[in-house]
Amino acid sequence: MGSHGGISIGENGPSQMAVEDYVLLCALPGFVVLSPSDEFCTRALVHHMVEYVGPCYIRTGRPKVAVIYRPEDKFEIGKAKVHGDGKDVAIVVCALKWYRP
Repeated sequence: MGSHGGISIGENGPSQMAVEDYVLLCALPGFVVLSPSDEFCTRALVHHMVEYVGPCYIRTGRPKVAVIYRPEDKFEIGKAKVHGDGKDVAIVVCALKWYRP
């Protein structure tokens, strides 16, 4: 598990920002790399990590963030969450939830 993920890490300043761990671990065969977005997502993904057979890495952020999910929302390793349908724009946020069997 790592912390202070991404480019918004709060009070620690820009010298603490890094994304190399994502790249390194995604390059290793069979690693599952998870990047949760809020507290409920983190909680669910930690439970999935415990059940997963194989190496997993999860990296959380540092600053306080908005709650996106509810406690009852379901998550699955290797599956994206769709928040809405549209015709004009597609927004992909933190596409670092990779799965390699």
